[in-house]
Amino acid sequence: MANILMAGAAALMLSAPPALADAFKASDISRIVDVSRNNELRFARDYKGKPFSDTLLFKSVTDVWLSSSKHVHFEGAYCYIEDLALLDKIIDWNKGQRVHVSGNIETTMFGDLSLHDCVL
Repeated sequence: MANILMAGAAALMLSAPPALADAFKASDISRIVDVSRNNELRFARDYKGKPFSDTLLFKSVTDVWLSSSKHVHFEGAYCYIEDLALLDKIIDWNKGQRVHVSGNIETTMFGDLSLHDCVL
């Protein structure tokens, strides 16, 4: 019985999401974008849905057409944010401000990562 429990515990540990320490960083962005441009299947296998976490420079925030969310753009990545309390803070950010950004990699667009479930 202990072996079955141990085997079950090992299986659970293998399927657990990667720790934040295992998240991709800003230094990985160009490699991730390159893979996305050249081999979408490899991008999906190696990066899509995986965590990203690093400090990035804030570039801009814009409205998203026909949506209540805002497009928050950083150097190398962007997020879509709807949280009003967070948007209230973003109003006071300035271009070039350093912001810690965490989220799950969804796709790439124009050389940037698109992140979902962002935490700023």
